[in-house]
Amino acid sequence: MIGALSRDRSESVPDGFADHIEWIDTERDGVHALGNLPQRIRQGRVAGVIILDRAVKHKHSEPALAAARDAHVPTAFAGQGGRASLERALTQLETMLGG
Repeated sequence: MIGALSRDRSESVPDGFADHIEWIDTERDGVHALGNLPQRIRQGRVAGVIILDRAVKHKHSEPALAAARDAHVPTAFAGQGGRASLERALTQLETMLGG
């Protein structure tokens, strides 16, 4: 999950998902927060990517989105990361993953 996270949003995630989500706060750490994420995506070590599209700058999300496109990793967008938008994004990813 990539975006500017001014607070911990794990309470916004449906039960059972919080332990499987990596939160990347681009507001606090900028592009450095992404670290080796694009490489991990290309290596098949990431199942899906959710972008908090109203809470992340394009320059921060583009490396991960490009890697996801290259590796055919599903992506979804979740507004600012509220519970309803996160649930929709997770449902979209689940559908894309065939679940």
